[in-house]
Amino acid sequence: MKRTLGAVLCFSLAASFALAKDKPKKVDLAKLKPSIAEGWSGEFNTALQSWTFEKYTPGPDEMNVPNRFYLDVFPGDRPKDVEGYAKKLQKDKTFQDFGSLFISVAEKTKLPSGWLITGVQKYLDDAEDKGQPAFVLYREDLGVYCRGSVFMSEAVRAEAIEACKTLTP
Repeated sequence: MKRTLGAVLCFSLAASFALAKDKPKKVDLAKLKPSIAEGWSGEFNTALQSWTFEKYTPGPDEMNVPNRFYLDVFPGDRPKDVEGYAKKLQKDKTFQDFGSLFISVAEKTKLPSGWLITGVQKYLDDAEDKGQPAFVLYREDLGVYCRGSVFMSEAVRAEAIEACKTLTP
């Protein structure tokens, strides 16, 4: 079959646009900061190319304890589908936060630009740990994800989730 230069060019452009549509935008993580609720502060680690956000709230003994979530580039070796990611969180103690597992998954939600998993995460080396509210929010459009497992309450976790939903390049 004889191909014309125009047909090859059109096919090539169509394939390029299809690939570009599937790839997330390349973002400068240092400039990508969510709108955070009052009391939260964020610090960018240049060496790790990662954000850490903290908010101190009273713990069970009335001492202030940190609540934390992280914002990173989504690793290429992780499942990008919500079901696959949730399964690994519950079965692989070296998957996301070394030495921990999600002991329950409460919600797996598709979002317009990715997905959200909420549940309870437990650190396996602490026999007294009953688990804490945790989440992972993947932003496919930006190629990043937020994750957090140190929250004193579901309300503080909800603040972190909302912050991750506000990310814009």
